[in-house]
Amino acid sequence: MRDLDLGGGLTLGALRALARRLLLLPRWFACLLVLGWMSLIWQLSSVSMTPPSRSWAWAFLTNLCHAPLFGLLALWCLLAIVPRPVAPAWPQLSWREGCWALLWTLGYGVVDEVHQSSTLGRLSSAQDVLTDVVGGLCVFWAARYLLDPLAREVGLRWRLLGGVGLCCGAAWLATVI
Repeated sequence: MRDLDLGGGLTLGALRALARRLLLLPRWFACLLVLGWMSLIWQLSSVSMTPPSRSWAWAFLTNLCHAPLFGLLALWCLLAIVPRPVAPAWPQLSWREGCWALLWTLGYGVVDEVHQSSTLGRLSSAQDVLTDVVGGLCVFWAARYLLDPLAREVGLRWRLLGGVGLCCGAAWLATVI
């Protein structure tokens, strides 16, 4: 556990304040968030879809939606896994915890694609699972940096921007392959 200043700039300070609030939630509630979010993803995958047209933009946007959905699933998994801090100390977000959250994200991404393949008008693809995992990885990358006492505003912004770029790249691959 480490002490962590809540300051550091507008984005860094706001996200650290949000992290502080989230880490006050009991572990059982974080587990409910995971299950609730998985239920939301299941419901979204159950909706049959017919694209408004065969446009590349529609395909790209529907593929891109996987990244934030599964990125938040990874965040809720991390919240359920990470040890609770004793104020003012913060937990360290280890690679082991990140791997567990990413494995959970990957596993549910596969389950989601299998479920989606049974829904009228929906297709499943390994590229969508890749986009799911990239979303989760970007969340872990930013969260791990956020909890670092040496983190700076510019570093967080670069990670957030890089995460958006990586998610767009994964969605582009899912669209063109």
